[in-house]
Amino acid sequence: MNDVDNGINSRDLKYLKWIETNLKENVIKQFEYSKFKDIKEIGRGGHGIVNYANYCGTEIVLKSIDEDIKTFVNELKQLITVKGCQNVIKVLGITSVLIADFGVARKTGDSLISLGSNSSIQGIQAYVEPQCYIQYDKIVKIDEKSDIYSLGVLLWELTSGHPPFLSFCNKAAIPIHVALGHREKSVPGTPSGYVKLYKKCWDTEPERRPTISKILRRFNKLSEKVKVEVIKNKISN
Repeated sequence: MNDVDNGINSRDLKYLKWIETNLKENVIKQFEYSKFKDIKEIGRGGHGIVNYANYCGTEIVLKSIDEDIKTFVNELKQLITVKGCQNVIKVLGITSVLIADFGVARKTGDSLISLGSNSSIQGIQAYVEPQCYIQYDKIVKIDEKSDIYSLGVLLWELTSGHPPFLSFCNKAAIPIHVALGHREKSVPGTPSGYVKLYKKCWDTEPERRPTISKILRRFNKLSEKVKVEVIKNKISN
């Protein structure tokens, strides 16, 4: 899938990939935003707002930034490079705050530097409409096509027995991974017709996804050809 298909220009793409790689490899640490307490503004400037916050008993500086992704990544690289210097503020990591209006590190951040703005759907990134991550500078309408995308992910999950991207140590990498057009691989032994169906459902472009009536008709045809087997969930309680 090329840059144009994803709706991401080539300039932004390399910066998104850098963030994704470093999140997956834990070069950048992720913090859970809900654990920040007593957030208070202590200053602001042309590129963001500086807040005081308490994270699990530790006092930190939480900086929200407002700049393009290139500037953000370059600043983050510099801070990581000099993190051992005593006279430079140490970067602790990033925190995912936004999902539905994902700013890909552009809208809010910190030293602790954030990847988003405001949302309560943290933790279900893999099921969210990809256009919310791709068109991070717009308000994306969530509609039936978005539900079809989520259904496609669930159909894959039924064949795997576990949630998508379970192997990701850092869940903050999932939105970027999805925005770049990546999806879970099909599970060996899954009927090809079923695989084709859920891949159509999770197409990046909403208009290419099937309607629910077409999905039901396809299920009826598949049920006539394929023996249904129960797949036990692989996640232990």
